[in-house]
Amino acid sequence: MNLPGTCPTCGHPRPDRYCGNCGERAITPDELSLKRFLRSLGEEIVPGFEADEGGSGVKRAGGRAYRTVYTLFRFPGRLSADYIAGRRRPYLKPVQVYLTIAVVFFILGTNYFQYSLGDFEYVVGVGDTQTMIEQEAARRDLTVEAYERLFNRRLVVQKKTMIAVLIPLFALGMVPLIPRRRYGEHLIFSIHAFAFLLLFLGVILKAFFYVVFVILNAVRNVNPELVSTIGAALDNEFIFVSMIYVAYLLYLRAALHVVYGGKYITALFRGIALTAIHAFLIVFVFRQGLFFTTFYSLKWFN
Repeated sequence: MNLPGTCPTCGHPRPDRYCGNCGERAITPDELSLKRFLRSLGEEIVPGFEADEGGSGVKRAGGRAYRTVYTLFRFPGRLSADYIAGRRRPYLKPVQVYLTIAVVFFILGTNYFQYSLGDFEYVVGVGDTQTMIEQEAARRDLTVEAYERLFNRRLVVQKKTMIAVLIPLFALGMVPLIPRRRYGEHLIFSIHAFAFLLLFLGVILKAFFYVVFVILNAVRNVNPELVSTIGAALDNEFIFVSMIYVAYLLYLRAALHVVYGGKYITALFRGIALTAIHAFLIVFVFRQGLFFTTFYSLKWFN
């Protein structure tokens, strides 16, 4: 048992469980046991569960993961505001928040960002990509069809990376809007804002459409024309994208007011600007970057 003595991290004396210099915690004999791992996992995930050092479960407000996701959705901006203010113990760290929700998103949100090589017939900076694709396929001694299958498989991996790349760019776009705050604060806000959007797309919006389609199927025989009209509206890409960005705008306005203060109208205009920045990043940076990173990762590393 690694208790009182010298801290293995910084070398300072450690008279009790925690090092007074760097905060390193003393390890216990069962630190890497399966039982300890499962207990720690319960503390992070299971609502209302916390295991004390003796191994018995005690109640608290909720597991960190549960509390974090609930706060992210229920109280826009509070996660960022608490982190910036130094209240960090009750929640997952910002990167943990994003990665946790991103995993759920890419498991459940399979209908989003569905690109294939055929969607990149024209790319800014290149123009028509047909010649570029044919030359690369010939270099690899593949048919264009075989190269397309290879490209599409790599595309699935690259889109996960490209979404994460947008986060610091989104934070950079906040600098001229809120110049008196540090870039690091904008970055924390951006991580949480992107995490919310993935949560909204992967869980909330899918649940909404599921409920709507169940209701439409139930009343299909009663009023088929109404069902057909609503179904066509929900199938419309413009309406679908508008629903997403209206919800995102409302979230951003509330979150901006909590984190950065100011009048509600100021938060609204900032939210509109950030919504436009996000749309720009998706249409131009994400889409174009997705093509280039996929193409050159195949060319250079495979």
